[in-house]
Amino acid sequence: IITVDGASAREPLPSFERLAERGVRFTEAVSPGTDSRVAHAALLTGRHPLRTGFVRSQSRLSTYEQTLAERLAAEGYATGAFVSGPGLRGASGLHQGFAVYDDAVAGGFDEINLLRWVGAPFWPRDRASELTVERALAWSAAHADRPQLLWVHLRAEEGAAAEAALAKLLAGLDASGVTAGALVIAAGATGEADGSHPLADQRVRVPMVAVWPKGPARTTVTAAVRLLDLAPTALAWLGVGEPEEGEGADLEGLAAGRREKGLWCALVGENDAGGPV
Repeated sequence: IITVDGASAREPLPSFERLAERGVRFTEAVSPGTDSRVAHAALLTGRHPLRTGFVRSQSRLSTYEQTLAERLAAEGYATGAFVSGPGLRGASGLHQGFAVYDDAVAGGFDEINLLRWVGAPFWPRDRASELTVERALAWSAAHADRPQLLWVHLRAEEGAAAEAALAKLLAGLDASGVTAGALVIAAGATGEADGSHPLADQRVRVPMVAVWPKGPARTTVTAAVRLLDLAPTALAWLGVGEPEEGEGADLEGLAAGRREKGLWCALVGENDAGGPV
């Protein structure tokens, strides 16, 4: 799974377009919220924010919620996550089920000890996407003998650097053979951060591409889909079953043309003052 914060559905990164040549492009995908934490919680659980209570940027995922990583870890999968933004650090609860949750921003420094010396305001806010990708590829190679769930999070605000990192990630996974028999999902977690209303169309619409092994290629689905449909889609393809109490839908039916009706999604967001909208 590859997620990108601040990704434009109107002008997707070139690597999204190249990946779509191998799979299915969902042109009407939406994120249930414009905050990265909220969006990723929905993606990893297959449940809407209003169900999990994870509706704000300072929320924390309850241990009662079951993530995609927890389901696959129980099936013997190696599970690794590599994130580039501070909002997705382990304190968010999104680490549940990941044997490795790499959220170190400053190249491996001990965050707690460093904060004692320089103070929180000076702690770097993000990690370069290139470094995130390097660590992700190294982890994937080290677990090549096992089925694996790899989640890599990047930031579109890096511009050309984000595209270069995404291209490097896909090329590296292709070269290692990991993608040959894998379901590959790439999606914007949040849309364009352009200062418009928190729930404006361009802020909740995100690019989404899925590549099924021996599945449809160069296919476009125009029905509405949601980030929270990705976990059940992965579980269904892997034959593991649906998330417990999940409400997402398996997108393979839409991709294969067996289903046409789109999926409705309520939206949640925060204004500049941190209040709900």
